[in-house]
Amino acid sequence: MRTSRSHPAQIARSAFAGFCFPPDVIVLAVRWYLRFALSYRDIEELLAERGIQVDHVSIYRWVLRFTPLLAEAARPCRHVVGDRWWVDETYVKVAGRWRYVYRAIDQAGQVIDVFVSPRRDATAARRFFERAINTTKVTPVEVVTDQAATYPIVLDEQLPAAWHRTDRYANNRVEADHGRLKARLGPMRGLKQDRSARAVIAGHGFVQNLRRGHYELAVEEPARRVQKLGYGRWPAGSVDAWVGTVTLPGSYCGGRSQVLPRLAYLSLCRSIQLLVQLARGDAAKDLEILVLRHQLTVLRRQTPRPKLEPTDQVLLAAISRALPRSRWSCFFVRPETLLRWHRCLVAGAWTYPHHQTGRPALDEDVQQLIIRLARENPRWGYQRIKGELQRLGVQVSATTIRTMLRRHGLDPAPRRVATTWRAFLRQQATGIMACDFVTVDTVWLRRLYVLFFIELDTRRVHLAGVTAHPDGAWVTQQARNLLLMLGDRGRRLRFLLRDRDAKFTRAFDDVFGSEGADVLITPVQAPNANAYAERWIRTVRAECLDWLLITGRGHLDQVLRVYVEHYNVHRPHRALRLDPPDAPAGLTVIREDQRRVHRRDRLGGLLHEYLRQAA
Repeated sequence: MRTSRSHPAQIARSAFAGFCFPPDVIVLAVRWYLRFALSYRDIEELLAERGIQVDHVSIYRWVLRFTPLLAEAARPCRHVVGDRWWVDETYVKVAGRWRYVYRAIDQAGQVIDVFVSPRRDATAARRFFERAINTTKVTPVEVVTDQAATYPIVLDEQLPAAWHRTDRYANNRVEADHGRLKARLGPMRGLKQDRSARAVIAGHGFVQNLRRGHYELAVEEPARRVQKLGYGRWPAGSVDAWVGTVTLPGSYCGGRSQVLPRLAYLSLCRSIQLLVQLARGDAAKDLEILVLRHQLTVLRRQTPRPKLEPTDQVLLAAISRALPRSRWSCFFVRPETLLRWHRCLVAGAWTYPHHQTGRPALDEDVQQLIIRLARENPRWGYQRIKGELQRLGVQVSATTIRTMLRRHGLDPAPRRVATTWRAFLRQQATGIMACDFVTVDTVWLRRLYVLFFIELDTRRVHLAGVTAHPDGAWVTQQARNLLLMLGDRGRRLRFLLRDRDAKFTRAFDDVFGSEGADVLITPVQAPNANAYAERWIRTVRAECLDWLLITGRGHLDQVLRVYVEHYNVHRPHRALRLDPPDAPAGLTVIREDQRRVHRRDRLGGLLHEYLRQAA
């Protein structure tokens, strides 16, 4: 649908006031940025090749300033929007945060309006439809959207008579249109502010409508040649036709005829300033004060409230005591503010140093211990924690413990209990062990077998033995040795997980059955069922065995015992919060200036252990 309006769009002369470059250059830079997938630095380089030195920051300001003006100037020449709308939202990243962009097109492919919102809810959709209807003055009869829950509510309020379609694939038209927007925003090196995002996205929609022929633009006068600016030939009227006919101020036209008038005007101004300085009197000072007051009034209209430093407050408060109360209107703050600043200065002059009284704060290590006890024991109350601290020789009241826990965001005992899957599985893993064999080939191509056991809850590894002939009698004896060691440590075994290796005989299972433990056999060809043992095999190969040449059984036994000690005592584990299985108990706090880092080499420097020692 087209309109009969074809008069040229115009931008006021004052729009280009204060800019050092001609309007042709400004319009050209803005057009390049919105039309092509270029960054500000790309446009700076293109203009430099044509003899125009412009900083990319200036181009950024031009885009923000003139993109809305160009779209508004061309609005009377825009085709009437259709009555069938396709609405959808996409997302762009602005300063590292996602922003939702609501866009709508009609049946002719014309971009109706765009709206950038930090949220995707009914309020944002309502504002988008209100803005689109008020801007276009068109009420659609059909609206196509996706199946979002916010659209039916908003459309029932804004467009109750419109047909709302949510068919599958019906919204592909506007979704494909989002791709063109993303292709333009890709090389632009990211958007840093919501203001720039709104201007650039709206400008992209304007240029897209212009390319698709949704504007009836006319040219009143021949376009001024770009050749005067030194950046090549352009087709006549191409720049002005893009924004309609942009009426340019006469002072920007360039030419040798304007050099002499400017030089004469500048000489006259400098002469007048020299005469004023030579014959300066009270009248000139009063006039200058009047001008400064007027400039201050203008700045007050543009800046809501300037930010003052403490030195500024001191200076203004001191000056206010020398001026009469009737002259305080020259300040840009209220009289109450000046009096408050003066009272603060007087109070600061007569204020003596304040020494903090009351009980001293708890030591940092005691605070860490209280927080640790509360987090590791979520079912302990204040009195229970107090009793545990008394047993450790720390005297702290229950009220202090409650205050400390509240300060760190920890609730009382009943509300602090929260069983996680990690804690639940770790509790169930107590008393479960897994076993498996590791095969190692020596330098003499002789295969050795290593039997090991691993506790699932603590990840502690037990090296049973190394042999070249793992028969049933040897494996059964290693099982008896393991149970004796567990009995000395007071640990009880409930389940043993093993694979279907023929070396695990019935006598091996009977040894664990005599202690009340159940033997669980993994399915056929299912190594993932014994994942803990398989993972340790991968670890010992990657960190130790793959980097050494094993000569015999004694050598392999010595190497593995050193590695198992390193694994159980020093190596951190992700499942244990980066602690080793045999981590030292207790909370140790050592100051930085009382310790240094010492490295201990294991296995000839293959393994490194770092320790803190006193200097």
